[in-house]
Amino acid sequence: MAAFAVLVVLSHLLFAQLTFMLAIVFTVVGKASRWRPWWLAARILIAALIVVTAQVVAPGDAAVWALGTGAVTWLVRTGRWDLAPRARR
Repeated sequence: MAAFAVLVVLSHLLFAQLTFMLAIVFTVVGKASRWRPWWLAARILIAALIVVTAQVVAPGDAAVWALGTGAVTWLVRTGRWDLAPRARR
């Protein structure tokens, strides 16, 4: 039981560090002035990597096609915000 408690504490410490690093990265990216096209490119790369990984893990599975369709739909529906000019306040 004590080993399980130590494992839980260590996993919480690991994810706390990850969350902290992601918060720093997102803050820096949010402060950057011209990051939108790069962010769109990163999102396309992430979507492609997810679909390729699914194809490697489960080749020929119908879920891979559904995942690809979902990724393309997500990019089409949300990609315009990465290319639109910033609204003036």
